Amino acid sequence: SEEQVRLAVNASGAGLWNLNIHTREFWVTDRTRELFGIGYEERLSLDRFLDVIHPEDRPSILQALQRSQEFGENLSIEYRLRLPDDSIRWVATRGRVFFDQAKSQPQFLKGATLDITLSKQAEIDLRQHEQELTALTGRLISNQEEELQRLSRELHDDLTQRLAAIVMDLGLLGKTLQ
Repeated sequence: SEEQVRLAVNASGAGLWNLNIHTREFWVTDRTRELFGIGYEERLSLDRFLDVIHPEDRPSILQALQRSQEFGENLSIEYRLRLPDDSIRWVATRGRVFFDQAKSQPQFLKGATLDITLSKQAEIDLRQHEQELTALTGRLISNQEEELQRLSRELHDDLTQRLAAIVMDLGLLGKTLQ
């Protein structure tokens, strides 16, 4: 059973972790260290973990952690990591709070983290393509409207000229018949 779990975790590419809420220290798997760009011999505290998170995403992480601890909510959040080489990695983290025997105090927050950079980039690209398509559609509609107005003017002008010619021809015809 333990071996099956290990194989499943390795196959998924998930990094497992365990946060001791009282000491604010993490136990993490090697994969978690790889995901977060943290050395194998480095101690991993909550503060060090927060240092790796993109500054714009830190408030939402702190809120999610607080909700998990206060209300026992499952942790489920996507956020960016700023790696040592200044590259950005998107990750999805899922976790659960474990309480003491009396179920009154949170003791641990345990979970897993996955690299979702490729799917996030695809999502960002899709949104960008949707915006470009919307802009292109707007220009196409605008061009169609302009073309319809041009055709309408041409038809109007042509019809007016033909009517004027007919009136003139009728006038001449009327003079010749008199």
